[in-house]
Amino acid sequence: MAYLVRVLGPVSIAVFTGCNPGVRELDFIDKQFQATYNLDSTRTIDSTRLAALRNAKAVYAFSEGGKGVNHIRIGMVSSDIPFTWSIRNDSLTIGQAVYSVRKENKGFVLFNDSVKLMFSQHP
Repeated sequence: MAYLVRVLGPVSIAVFTGCNPGVRELDFIDKQFQATYNLDSTRTIDSTRLAALRNAKAVYAFSEGGKGVNHIRIGMVSSDIPFTWSIRNDSLTIGQAVYSVRKENKGFVLFNDSVKLMFSQHP
């Protein structure tokens, strides 16, 4: 028994510490995230959309089955926009947009070549 613990102990530790699950559906299902936009690169965004994104307050609510709702408020006007989502490796697809995802503190950073979103968990 001591032999097995001595031999298998380091192997099991290596297996558990070597696995990086990345981003999983469980990280998003039945959760809401406040989104903050950081528009580092504006290559594909026109000035009207740029101004709207800077003043927008957005909450993304993710549900099972790849469905979600984006609640956006700009000033006194708000709307709910349904979207589909999926995760593949470390990428999150929301509608037609594909974002690389990185875990950060209690949220996530999503980025592609035109926008960077900071998701913080919304109560």
